[in-house]
Amino acid sequence: MKSLVVLISFFATSIAMACATPGLCVGDRVIDSVGDRGNIKEVFSNGIANVFIDRRGDYPRSLSALGVKTECSDNICFGERVMTPREDIGTVEEVFSDGQIVVTIDHRGDYVYAAKTLSKSVQCIESVCVKDRAIDFENSVGTIKEIFSNGKANVTLDRRGDYIRLISKLGIQVK
Repeated sequence: MKSLVVLISFFATSIAMACATPGLCVGDRVIDSVGDRGNIKEVFSNGIANVFIDRRGDYPRSLSALGVKTECSDNICFGERVMTPREDIGTVEEVFSDGQIVVTIDHRGDYVYAAKTLSKSVQCIESVCVKDRAIDFENSVGTIKEIFSNGKANVTLDRRGDYIRLISKLGIQVK
């Protein structure tokens, strides 16, 4: 029994030593300053980590240049719907402590954005809400599919498909 306690104590010490001072540990999911993502394989006392970059292999990275995976950053959280600066819409797939966010753009793939550049999906802005019927500047009628905090909406126009429109330029059906 005593040898088991010593063995457990040894492994606990080994695991504790696999972390760097800022809290980055072996196994942590991280992103570097150019948006490469992977997992820490080794941490060294000189502030360098050996990171297995997804689908590419092992690369040394400075610990100070890594963001660790987290649930939320700058009010953007995992699983939320967002609009990018180019008006692409997608779902937050990964969030990192350095403010980098991985977004899966609908039907296109994963892209990395700074959290501060993304607009969150919201249910309503003022009296305009998701599922409201609206008419746009071209007199096309449709249904609001999603609304974003930047004042834009994804509107499904009848017989035309989805279009991004400024909420302030929409006429909303009177109820």
